[in-house]
Amino acid sequence: MLLVLLVLLVSSWMNRHQQVAIEYLMAENRVLREQLGPKRIRFTDKQRRLLAEKGYSRIVGAMANLGHKLGRNTVKRILREAGVPPAPERRKGMPWKLFLSVHWDAIAAADFFSVEVLTLKGITRYVVFVVMELKTRRVEVAGIAHQPHGAWMMQVGRNLLDWEEGFLDGKQHLIVDRDPLFADDFERLLGDSDVELVRLPPRSPNLNCYIERFVRSNREECLGQMVVLGERHLRTVIQQYMEHFHEERNHQGLDNPKKLSRMVLDARLASWLREKVA
Repeated sequence: MLLVLLVLLVSSWMNRHQQVAIEYLMAENRVLREQLGPKRIRFTDKQRRLLAEKGYSRIVGAMANLGHKLGRNTVKRILREAGVPPAPERRKGMPWKLFLSVHWDAIAAADFFSVEVLTLKGITRYVVFVVMELKTRRVEVAGIAHQPHGAWMMQVGRNLLDWEEGFLDGKQHLIVDRDPLFADDFERLLGDSDVELVRLPPRSPNLNCYIERFVRSNREECLGQMVVLGERHLRTVIQQYMEHFHEERNHQGLDNPKKLSRMVLDARLASWLREKVA
C-alpha cells in the first residue's frame, strides 16, 4: 500500500512538472514567433528529419490505440504518396497544390479587369467580369458594366448558376480575389447551389494565375494594341478575342492543343485562294 502511494505521488509530481515545462515552452514559442513576425521559419535538413520523426511517431501511436501496428517509415511512405507533409510542416487546411489536384474537375476561377474606352463623353472605364474552367481553360465573359454594383453581380451570379446553360453547372468551387464586389449576398447565392466561394488571401496573385494569365494575354495581344471606341466596340473586340482564344490560340498548360473551327478554316482557305488567283 505504501509503495502504491509512493508511485502515485511521484506520478503526480512528474505530471505537474511536465505541465509547467509544456506551458513554458508554449509561451516561449509564442514570444519567438512574435519576434520572427510574418517571416517563414526555415529548417535545416536535420531539423526537418527530427520534426518529421516526431510527427510520424504521433500517427504510429494513434494507430496503435486502434489496434494497428505501423512503423514510422510506413507512415512516412503513405503520407508522401498522398502528397501530405509531416505534421510540423502541415499548415491548417489543405495545401493549395493538393486542393487544385483533388478538385481539378470541379473548379472555376473568376476575375475582373478594367478597360479604358473612348466615348463621346471622353475616356470611360468599363469593368469586364470573366470566369474560367481550369481543367479546359474555357473562358466566358460573365458581364461588362460601366459601374458594376451588387444588384448587377446578383444577376450575373444567377446567369452563371442557370440549370441549363450556366457556366458553373457541375462546379463546386469558384476561386476569387478579395474584391468587394464578391459580397456576402453573392456568396450566399452560390452557396445555395452548392458552389463554394474560395477567397484568396491578401497579396497572393499566383494562386489565381490561370485566369490572370488570360487577362494578361488579352491585354497584350488585343486590347493593348487598339483604341476601343464605345461599349459596342468593346463587346465586339472581346468577343472576337474569345473566339481566337478558344479556337486558334495555343495553350501551353494543356500541351499546346490548337483547335480550328470550320469557319476559321474556310476563311483561311478563301484567303489562300485569293492570293493564288491574284
